[in-house]
Amino acid sequence: MKMNTIQALVLLCALCWIPLTAGAASTTETLISPGVDWYQSNPAISGDHVVWQDFRNGLWLNNPDIYQYNLNQKQESPVSRDPAFLEYPAVDGDRVVWEDQRRSQFGNIRLYDQKTGVETIVSASEFDQTNPAIAGDIVVWQDSRNGGADIYGFDLAPDGGPFSVCTADGDQQYPAISGNIVVWQDDRNGNWDIYGFDIRTKTVFPICTAGGDQQYPAISGNTIVWQDNRNGNWDIYGIDLATRTGFQVTGEQADQVLPAVDGTRIVWEDHRDTLPGIYLYDRAAGTASRISSATTAQYDPAISGNYVVSELERSGGARVVNLIALQSTASAVVGTPVTMVTPTTSTPTVVQPAFVQPVYVQPTFIQPAIVQPTFVQPVYVQPVYVQPIFIQPASPQVTPTPAPTVAAAVSPFTFGQGKQYVLGTTGGSIFSRQTSIVPGATISSSWNSGSTGFTGTPSFTRWYPTWGR
Repeated sequence: MKMNTIQALVLLCALCWIPLTAGAASTTETLISPGVDWYQSNPAISGDHVVWQDFRNGLWLNNPDIYQYNLNQKQESPVSRDPAFLEYPAVDGDRVVWEDQRRSQFGNIRLYDQKTGVETIVSASEFDQTNPAIAGDIVVWQDSRNGGADIYGFDLAPDGGPFSVCTADGDQQYPAISGNIVVWQDDRNGNWDIYGFDIRTKTVFPICTAGGDQQYPAISGNTIVWQDNRNGNWDIYGIDLATRTGFQVTGEQADQVLPAVDGTRIVWEDHRDTLPGIYLYDRAAGTASRISSATTAQYDPAISGNYVVSELERSGGARVVNLIALQSTASAVVGTPVTMVTPTTSTPTVVQPAFVQPVYVQPTFIQPAIVQPTFVQPVYVQPVYVQPIFIQPASPQVTPTPAPTVAAAVSPFTFGQGKQYVLGTTGGSIFSRQTSIVPGATISSSWNSGSTGFTGTPSFTRWYPTWGR
């Protein structure tokens, strides 16, 4: 598990099979866009507002936009149009949310407030966000930022902001919300189950983990419904959170799928007849009816008050939004009455589970103590510039070199101290290294410090390092 820990006792989906009776009533059906020959899908309704995704401005099944119809004003208008995909709308009051792909190939969540006329981005993660739902100030959606599908939310209140609902192992998909309770389908256990989240207590809890798959939950107040194939085909099941009691709505051999609920009324797509249609069960009255025409195929219903919307299939495969107005009688039975078929399975023994209110331990967040380093302002010492004193060097006193004294080649010589002598033959030249040929003379010292004598030898050699000429 990545984040939220299950800390609740499983609601055991205990089933109370309620016998259903038939009654008399009538409905009125109206196409919202009667002249269309394109595709309209995923209708939703809240009060006077009907919304859907609409392909009138794009290619077949490409580039849908979001449209809406006001039941009071009887006026249709676009909510948002763009060449990108805008799909899966949901509505609560004047607020419409949807998945929007105009920023990238992945969807983000956008909101349009019909009261203010302002469109805003609710979440713009770089990963796919889809299947939004809204109730009051809370928007929830399916989010793939962690690799799989998780549930995230956003509180639109001034002091609100983003929050995570469930990031458990496996995938969490198709959230729905009513009040402070969020529900979704969850495959953490290896098959699809129904889980919930209490926004007030920040508690995740299992709703139904029966055998088979439970999918596509819907919620209104304390009533949660979903499609369930524990019996080998799809039926409609539900639970009342107030009494913590599960119940079964349908038991036909054919499939009943995609339920929606408002108050005590539950609607779904039903395949028991030649053409699939929309059925309604009223828990308060214990009655069930087919509310859509038997001559048309209809799918994917939504309900709010006395109105149901669905996708009606037209010739050529196009689908349009169909509005079914429920005409209630004193017995609160609506539509064409039907007798619900009791499930072939035996009526389960209802074991009322003891519901333990889960204790949600709010993790303590310790704000790390940040030690602000003490900054010592360095003291800048202005260097003292000392004007250098230039001392003019004294000109060296040059003692003139006395002119060499040339003595006659007399042997023996005596060199006088402090004097320079050159010995050589007549006509010879003096270089830095001088060899003089003096017949019969021999130098007795190489340096002329003091008196130096010599005797007759053929020659002598002398180095003059500083004399020059």
